Amino acid sequence: MSDAVIKRLREARMQWVELPHPEHAGLAVRIARPTEVEVAQHLFKGGDKEGKDGSVSVEFADVLRATVDWRGFTEATILGAAVGSSDPLPFSAPLWAELASDHAAWVRLLASAILQAAVEHHTAKAAAEKNS
Repeated sequence: MSDAVIKRLREARMQWVELPHPEHAGLAVRIARPTEVEVAQHLFKGGDKEGKDGSVSVEFADVLRATVDWRGFTEATILGAAVGSSDPLPFSAPLWAELASDHAAWVRLLASAILQAAVEHHTAKAAAEKNS
């Protein structure tokens, strides 16, 4: 029972983000919104002990940590049609890290999506607490 609940909690934090590519349509990665603890540990910079006067930023390591799946990726997508197979590749965190490190536009897009998800969660939670 608790495994099912954990799965539902994690699923609620997930979203797909489409990645622009000039030659391959349909590329996307699945990101997990960082938990409140992850925001505090990894994204919050500066500020005081109460979490005031700091800033939140999403860096490359945060994008890698948040990326949990992909779709549309094949060897041909990554290596070129002359070299790679057109069979779907299962998600690989090390391969994603290598690939993402050479696609700065994707990293910026994902960093923005991660930050937006964290802000939306914080805003919704603050509104709910204010109304209770």
